[in-house]
Parts: sequence; C-alpha cells; structure tokens
Amino acid sequence: SSWIWINDWEVDIEATTDADGWEYAAAFGAFDQTRRRYRRGDSCRRRRWTRTRAARKPNPPRVLTNFYMVLETSTESGRTILKARSRFRVVNETSLSLSIWGLPHSQDEQFLLGSIAPAQTLCVPLLQSAISFLRLASSTSYLSEDEIS
Repeated sequence: SSWIWINDWEVDIEATTDADGWEYAAAFGAFDQTRRRYRRGDSCRRRRWTRTRAARKPNPPRVLTNFYMVLETSTESGRTILKARSRFRVVNETSLSLSIWGLPHSQDEQFLLGSIAPAQTLCVPLLQSAISFLRLASSTSYLSEDEIS
C-alpha cells in the first residue's frame, strides 16, 4: 500500500455532537439536513470515527544492472597485490579544480565523490559506482563551453 496510518481510530467530537461524539436526528434522512445535539423525540443517532493516514515515500524503481569493476594486480616484495576499482573515471581537462558529486537514481540526496585538480583523474569509488548522475562544482561560477565539452 502507498499509505500508512498515523494514529488509531478516534471518535470525531465537534460542536454539533455530545461529549461521546453522538449526533442525533428525528429520522435517518434528516442527518443530511442539519447537524445537531440530542432533542427530545430523536430516535436516530450516529457517530463518526476518523483516523489519519499519510502517503508513504515512494520507493525508487529498482534498476538491475551488471556491476563492473577493474581488477589490477601488482607485485611488491614478492607478494601479489590485487586491487579492485570502479571502471568509472572522471578526467578534469579544465583549468579549474572541480568537486564531483554523485546522485543516485532517486535523486533525493547527493554525496561528494571527491575533488580533482586540473589535469588529474578521479576514480569513482567502487561502492558508489552505481550512481546515475554526476554534478560538477567549482569555486568559480562560470565554465566556458570549451571547458565543459
């Protein structure tokens, strides 16, 4: 369900009801005409119950994709070292230092992947390589078309 209940059922008490929430009328059809408290001769009563609901935050759609990584091997002091990294790299070919932000598919939060200086490369962390969007930020507010492409 896309709704959750906030509270339990409660009797709706208004100015037109008695202390227990009852509303009275001479006949059931008269309830739609006027709302009122008990009068002598009333033979019908009703009580309204309410409870509050709220919409659940929608779950982002599950996107099933292959998880790619790069395995790098090296030898140091006679030991073989295996390093796993993301296959996604961001290369800064501008003259500015850049901060790289990642946004997941739901786009409801963003996180800093890292900062890179001009002519440097940032490897997107392996655990965050499933991001859907990148946002670039610099200390200056303007990048020329040549620097963006």
